[in-house]
Amino acid sequence: RNFSNQEIIGILDKLGYDEALNSVKSRAFMISFQATEPLEVNIKDIMNGNYHQMAWEKLLNHINDEDGPGDRTIERDDYTLFVYANDEAYTCSFALINHTDEPMQAFLDVSNSQGVLFCPHSGKVSKVVPPNGFTYLCSLTCDPDATAYSYNYSVNTKPVEEGDYEGN
Repeated sequence: RNFSNQEIIGILDKLGYDEALNSVKSRAFMISFQATEPLEVNIKDIMNGNYHQMAWEKLLNHINDEDGPGDRTIERDDYTLFVYANDEAYTCSFALINHTDEPMQAFLDVSNSQGVLFCPHSGKVSKVVPPNGFTYLCSLTCDPDATAYSYNYSVNTKPVEEGDYEGN
């Protein structure tokens, strides 16, 4: 079968690449399946799940446990914004650790960064972090077309209103 340009672009997007074949989402995880029965998996199903979130949380939690929070991390009494910058890969990822016994709404804004691509795309993230939990917020990477990049971030938190949180 011959695919149209739009179909190819759609497939590449689902695989985590842009039109120039730059990796914009595919760094987050790799998944493999082993089965004794025939198995069918659609990329759409994977991207709509929370595998990306779970993979980043496990990776960042491991890095935090092994290397500590690092010098770019913001530590407060009620939360820690864990900032993992990989200067060799020109990437930075953010996660929030909630130190309270109540769910917390975290607002992260990295949209004033220069020469970067965001995942999610907007550069503004709002997520509920469970009590005493660790939640991946977003990542950014140097735009391949940029000659330089810089990132700026700000974080705000607030308590979650009763009834707005469905925790375990």
